[in-house]
Amino acid sequence: KSSRITGYILDGRGKGIKSAAVNAEGVSTLTDSMGHFTLTLSGSRSNEEVTLIVDAAGFRQKRLPATPDANEVSMMLEPESKEQ
Repeated sequence: KSSRITGYILDGRGKGIKSAAVNAEGVSTLTDSMGHFTLTLSGSRSNEEVTLIVDAAGFRQKRLPATPDANEVSMMLEPESKEQ
């Protein structure tokens, strides 16, 4: 049995980020054109929290705890250079 984490990676305006890399437990995937991803982890990891690491060009790397087979996650990334 495998466990899945699904969700969206968004920019500051709530728009999906295409081709963001989502990694956890040595498994990685890319978001689609709407910023949606599905990460399939081997073995049963339901209710066992893992850390998602998200990288996208032009944005700061972000880490987020997520629980496989739970609700979808939604993560907003910040631009690399923030105007003050």
